[in-house]
Amino acid sequence: MTNSLKSETTLMTLRNSGPTVFRLAPLALALLLVGCTVGPDYQRPSAPLSLEFKEAKGWTAAIPKDNQTKGDWWAVYQDPELSSLLSQVQISNQNVAQYAAQYRQAQALVSEARAGLFPTISATGDSTRSGTAQAVTKQQSAKLSASWELDLWGKLRRTEEQDRPARRPARPSWRTPR
Repeated sequence: MTNSLKSETTLMTLRNSGPTVFRLAPLALALLLVGCTVGPDYQRPSAPLSLEFKEAKGWTAAIPKDNQTKGDWWAVYQDPELSSLLSQVQISNQNVAQYAAQYRQAQALVSEARAGLFPTISATGDSTRSGTAQAVTKQQSAKLSASWELDLWGKLRRTEEQDRPARRPARPSWRTPR
């Protein structure tokens, strides 16, 4: 009787323990979800630009009231060619062009990152005609495909977020040199 009771207890213990896989499934699921968590907010590293890239060595800025607006000082000379040249310089100023290009680049980065949030659709077509003296055959084919990456873990949103700060400082600074 004792032997029979012992074997029944062992049999019940084996049935209740279940496969090891089912016991480890909650732990594996928890590790998987922790691995997919999104990290801290993106902080763009600073990269200060030295004035040595623009100015020659030994160059000093003009001191007397150089930062004040002087108005159209060239109008004193009453030279239409000088006025025309200076208006072109104001339009095509190197700094303004540089800042405007940086702003457009930042906008393009954000647009590129946002594009990943939307479906991608592509279409291709092909037509072939061949024949002999007795028969002509035509083959036509068209292919349409669509794909979309679901942003379950926030990867696409994080990419878009990290490109956004590049655009923010560019917006006001490209108007500064004017």
